[in-house]
Amino acid sequence: MVENIKRDAAAYVPSEKVLTPVDNQPDSIKAVLREYQLEGLRWMVRMFDDGCSCILADEMGLGKTLQSIAFLACLHEMRGVAGPHLIICPLSVMSSWMDELARWCPKFRVVRLHSTDEVGPGNNTCHVINRVLDPRLLR
Repeated sequence: MVENIKRDAAAYVPSEKVLTPVDNQPDSIKAVLREYQLEGLRWMVRMFDDGCSCILADEMGLGKTLQSIAFLACLHEMRGVAGPHLIICPLSVMSSWMDELARWCPKFRVVRLHSTDEVGPGNNTCHVINRVLDPRLLR
């Protein structure tokens, strides 16, 4: 295991991309991010720029949902990544996510998809997925 980590670390090549650092929150976010939320946003964007996945984990009530929405807005506005993006959450918080997206970033086109049905050609779920992924509909 340690040998694999050493091998991967030795093979790491930093990106040649020159990317603008995130100094301010995205314009489309209709809230004022606190400094610690901006720092979390900067960290998520740096991880994205380096090709790494990341996850926010801290105490409840510190604004992870808003930071996540700001991250998607930042990708759209500052990195040219229009989406689509997929947010997977428990059914118990799905309505909250829909409300937060509408409240904090109303310019996003959001589709709620909840189904226990199989995805297939005659299924409404398949139709919704195709409409969401249609590049002509993306902003």
